[in-house]
Amino acid sequence: MDKSFQFENITIHFPDAVINEFWFRVDAAEKLNTETTEEAVRLIKKRMKLQGIRNVFVDPESDGVSFSSKSGEKIFELAAIVNEMVSSKPFHYEEYQALFREEITNYVPKKGQSFTIGDFVIVPIKDAYGIMQIIDKHEADAICILFNIFFKSEAELKSFDVNLFTQDNVFSAIGLQNWFLTDYTFKVLRKNAEPLAKVIYNNRRNRLIEESVPGLIIGNLFQEKLENESSELILKNEKKLKNIEWCY
Repeated sequence: MDKSFQFENITIHFPDAVINEFWFRVDAAEKLNTETTEEAVRLIKKRMKLQGIRNVFVDPESDGVSFSSKSGEKIFELAAIVNEMVSSKPFHYEEYQALFREEITNYVPKKGQSFTIGDFVIVPIKDAYGIMQIIDKHEADAICILFNIFFKSEAELKSFDVNLFTQDNVFSAIGLQNWFLTDYTFKVLRKNAEPLAKVIYNNRRNRLIEESVPGLIIGNLFQEKLENESSELILKNEKKLKNIEWCY
């Protein structure tokens, strides 16, 4: 669970294994009673300029706007400004500031899980565990091959000799969004093994590296394979095997 600080109307989130910045999000248009988010952002930026707040990233969307910075103090100052803009209710700035600084001083962000080519990834599903191997990285995401051997427990999986895997055990290839590894959604199993396959890079379109998916899709793939389903999801990702070549 991420660390946060409630400052009146705004929740300030602390850096974690995935997002290495302080940030908060607000429905600026609704709170400031403007017709669009863009109008609200202009008003906030005007106040930021007057207060000399710089080096804060502003990310407007249709339903709100996010503000982020490496500096917790800047995010706190900006949150104070936004609080003043959205509510006429007075608040004790100095008290909040003292509490926030104490939180920053005592906070140690959780280090993200590292992963590298050749590592294996444990995927828990209903009543079983699946396993896949990272064969490449593309724009920080993990390119993986998925194996059709399942295990009753994590301990059984960890004791398995991964050198027994062959290309006949591979049923799919897919790109996994990196934060599902960084935030420990899936555990990395380091076996100091060479990758069983590698990505083919050429001038042709390569959906394997172009498309990355969330952890839910990975779990669904393994679950459907375990249940011997020939689903559209499995068939789609089987086709991506044409974008790899075997190393053995």
